[in-house]
Amino acid sequence: MAAMRLSNEPIIVLTFDDGMDERQMIDLYMQSVKLAEAIDGPVYRVVDLRDATQTAGRIVAALGELARQMSGAATIPDLAMVFVGRAVQSNSMFFDTLNAALGHARDQVAEPVR
Repeated sequence: MAAMRLSNEPIIVLTFDDGMDERQMIDLYMQSVKLAEAIDGPVYRVVDLRDATQTAGRIVAALGELARQMSGAATIPDLAMVFVGRAVQSNSMFFDTLNAALGHARDQVAEPVR
C-alpha cells in the first residue's frame, strides 16, 4: 500500500492490493489528497490495481464514493484519475500497464484540455 508523487511531476500513484481493508483504502486515498494539495494546476491520480485482482471493483467503487462524500482537495476540478489493471467499469479509463497510464498522464499534462 503506497501513495507517492512522482518527482517534479503532477502525478500521484496509488497502489492497492487484495489484502487491504476499507480503512487502509481510505488512508491511502487521504494520503493522495494531501499530496495533491501541494500541486499547482492539473493533477493526475494513477490508481494501480494490478495486485487487487479480487477486489478491484470494490476499490474503484469505494474511491468514487469517497470522492462524492468529500469536498475541497479530494474533489479538485483539475484532478483526473486513471487506472492500471483489468477494466472493472466502463466509465473509467483503464490501462494494462503502469507505463501506459503514466504515459497518458504525462501527455495530458503536456497538452492540457481547456
